[in-house]
Amino acid sequence: MSILRKEGPWMELRLWRTLVILILLVSGTLLITLMIYLTERSMRNDLLGRAKLVASSIKFDQLKNLSGSVTDLNSDDYLLLKQQFANAKEACTNCRFIYLMGRRSDGQVFFFADNEPQGSADESPAGQLYEEISPEYLKVFEGSQSKTVGPISDRWGEWISALVPMATPEQTGNEPIAVLGMDIDSQVWYLDIAKKIALPLGIIILAGLFGFTLALLKTCRNLRSRHAEIADNELFLQTLTEGLPDYIFVLDNRGQIQMANKVHPDHLKQDVIHRKVTDFIPARYQEVFEHHLSESNASKAPQTMEVIAELPDGEHHFLTRLTPTTLPGLESAIVMVATDITERKLAESERDELISEITERMKELRCLYRVNQALSSKQSIEDILSKVTRLVPPAFLYPENCYCQILFDGVRYQNQPFEESRSKLSADIIVKSELKGMIEIYYLEEYPKQDEGPFSHEERSLVDNIAKNLSEMIEHQVAEELLQSKTQALLESQSKLMQSEKLACIGVLAAGIAHEINNPLSFVKSNLSTVNNYHQRLLNLIEFCYQHQNESKLTSLLKHKLREMELEDLPFILEDITPLTEETLKGVERIQEIINGLRCFSRADQQQSEQFSLNQLIESSIQMVWNEIKYHCQLHKELGPLPLLSGNPGRISQVLVNLLINASQAIEESGTIWIRSRAEEERIILEIEDSGHGMSEEIQKQLFTPFFTTKPAGKGTGLGLSISHGIIEEHGGNIDVKSTLGVGTTFTITFPLLKQDSNSERLS
Repeated sequence: MSILRKEGPWMELRLWRTLVILILLVSGTLLITLMIYLTERSMRNDLLGRAKLVASSIKFDQLKNLSGSVTDLNSDDYLLLKQQFANAKEACTNCRFIYLMGRRSDGQVFFFADNEPQGSADESPAGQLYEEISPEYLKVFEGSQSKTVGPISDRWGEWISALVPMATPEQTGNEPIAVLGMDIDSQVWYLDIAKKIALPLGIIILAGLFGFTLALLKTCRNLRSRHAEIADNELFLQTLTEGLPDYIFVLDNRGQIQMANKVHPDHLKQDVIHRKVTDFIPARYQEVFEHHLSESNASKAPQTMEVIAELPDGEHHFLTRLTPTTLPGLESAIVMVATDITERKLAESERDELISEITERMKELRCLYRVNQALSSKQSIEDILSKVTRLVPPAFLYPENCYCQILFDGVRYQNQPFEESRSKLSADIIVKSELKGMIEIYYLEEYPKQDEGPFSHEERSLVDNIAKNLSEMIEHQVAEELLQSKTQALLESQSKLMQSEKLACIGVLAAGIAHEINNPLSFVKSNLSTVNNYHQRLLNLIEFCYQHQNESKLTSLLKHKLREMELEDLPFILEDITPLTEETLKGVERIQEIINGLRCFSRADQQQSEQFSLNQLIESSIQMVWNEIKYHCQLHKELGPLPLLSGNPGRISQVLVNLLINASQAIEESGTIWIRSRAEEERIILEIEDSGHGMSEEIQKQLFTPFFTTKPAGKGTGLGLSISHGIIEEHGGNIDVKSTLGVGTTFTITFPLLKQDSNSERLS
């Protein structure tokens, strides 16, 4: 197959020559433009320099003596200025006019003087107005900046002008007193530019022609060698295209095959050439192919389409690209490249089936995940079953016509009301080997048969898993309800045991507390009786004095009354009444301390947390058990400064009372109890030590076990230390015991020091 266009080397030579000429023309034009620009800029700078030189030769005294009117025509300064301008013009041969202009207050520009002889036609005498002055001239008056302008036309011709503003050193304004102008005729100006660039321009043109000639000769040599390479490449390309897996055809505008790189093995190439492509396409696809072929011819744009061709071994799918082109002998040709994609189409079909299968399995997994989420929620069984009926249908192959219902304990749950049909999939819900209900899936319309009617094996597995998870969830919920019931019963029993222990403790303390209250109450009552007697006797004396306050013999009457009332010891009464009152107040305070301790002890059942002083709690607990201690024990306190604790002071008080009673009971005849408190780093330490009979290691191991006691029957419940251990752990602390038989026992309680307590006030 040959699809290369054969063209002689001179065709390519013409293309190269045209390209080189265009490049030379463009580059030459740019170079000439640059040279003209640079030359003109140099000439403008030179002209401006000459004008500045002339301006520097003019003395400002001359300008001050000129008025810019006809009165200056005969003045010496005017004639001297014209002579200077005439001399400057002779020095600048291409210069046409040199003149000095000024501007009046009304904005009109006039001439001071010029280089032309007096009386000549081109002279601009003093005071003559420059009526056709251009805006660029006026900008020099306003900006006081030298510049070259032009070309500018006026009645004298077209000029390139250099303008130099002149101002005295002491002048403060921006506007100059005069502007010097130097004009060159524009034609002379451009002729000078042409003269200056003629030589370098000629050299550049000659160099360009020489380079073009050399390039042309080299191109001719290259083209001859390339023509031979093209012939070899055409042969190589023909061999290569015939070895490609694609079919390449050259069609004319009617769709007939003119060239082909290869044909089907069961066809001969001569049987294919000059036949229409549509001869190999089934009739149902021919119209589509012809439409794309005409579109490609009309738009001259490539068209891509899939084509099915009938070949001897069956139908093949081809991905076809139609590309319009021009070839020798075929001004309107189309290159058709056809890639056999039959195997790819089969792979895509298998892929689509696999994706569909994965999508269905993903729906089932998503459904199972959401069902498990619903089952693990804290909702009631009724709400969970209703939610499951809504979650299941989207996981099936035909969700728009899928309905779900769950029967459980005689109650029916449905995602929406419907009538049952024959297309059903069901699974039993079994709780503890007992049938409690079932889950059922219905299709209300007929669908193609799969593994189980319209249902697949995977859908059967999904329903079985959901039924199994429902069974496990219901079993778990029943077990959880039973566990909660038993836990609540245990909590109630624990509360009763704690209350029993507290009552037992109160029973032990009751007699002692009553005795502790009775002692101060007795002397308070006695003191109040004495004070009441004193009060009555003194009140009678005060009443007698009040009745006889106006009598002259009041003193003798008062003495007689004192003897009559047996009040000769009045000084003793007055001295004794104050100590009686103070002792009474101390007795009341003692009773109040005992009552406060009881009140704190009674608040152990309250759950709220508060800040309290451990040392003050120790003091109140001692007051409660003091009657149990004081007769046979010596109590030593070493209470260091502590920060406030946060917790339940009633429960901590219960622990302290229990430990103090145990310490007292461990001492049979006489002994000592030490109570120590201190703060170390991030903790508070409390120690209660006694010199009692001590305990063995076996007893220490069981000491905090509920119902374990070493006391005789009826003397203890065996819950005191167990409850105390639990209270300390509730407060984030711990309790340890060290004991030696015959020496004594030490209980050590450690509380964590909370951050919010670190800056609290320390109480001693």
